[in-house]
Amino acid sequence: MINMLKIQEELQNNNTPFCVITIVDARGSLPQVVGAKCIITQEGIYHGTIGGGKLEAYGIRTAQETFSKNIKTLFKKINLQKDIGMSCGGEASLFFEFYNANNWNIAIFGAGHISQALIRVLLDLDCKIFCIDNRKEWLDKLPQSEKLTKQFVTEYTDGIKLIPADCYFLSITKGHADDLSLMKKVLLMSFPFIGGIGSKAKSIRIKKELKDLNYKQEDI
Repeated sequence: MINMLKIQEELQNNNTPFCVITIVDARGSLPQVVGAKCIITQEGIYHGTIGGGKLEAYGIRTAQETFSKNIKTLFKKINLQKDIGMSCGGEASLFFEFYNANNWNIAIFGAGHISQALIRVLLDLDCKIFCIDNRKEWLDKLPQSEKLTKQFVTEYTDGIKLIPADCYFLSITKGHADDLSLMKKVLLMSFPFIGGIGSKAKSIRIKKELKDLNYKQEDI
């Protein structure tokens, strides 16, 4: 059990999505005992076993199909013969616990005063934050956290390839030119949210410049 908990802690710290499956009840013949556990990642079985064979295959498939959903726990009661075609005539109750799954990824370009305050608020939420800047001294001012990844780049646009494709994107750089260079690239990508910050005059100017570059109105 200690080894199982140590492995869970390592996966948590590495922000790896995983599921712990536990046999919580049983009737009749089962390939494992009540209390048996295994850890499943998106690649398959990672540690432990709930008996192998069709029961474990069912657990792996169910866990992997659920990773993308916003579900923390799941309970399944399975008739081994009728539901998954095992010759044993027993029933197994499985409890699924999901960790680090469906994380809310947020990419913030710029580590200035506004980002310093915003990131400290976001760290209290269930999310993973990526902060990208070309000013190391500002990145160094940010707090240390397993939820926060700091990326130093020479050019802001170099940071785009360093963030997950499902990030909520926010441009809070040190100036209009950097915001514009980022927008020109990310508006051609499929981030679920793209936003920036600035005055009304800055907003009007950036939108006009993007339109002049033939970006569609609905994309701006």
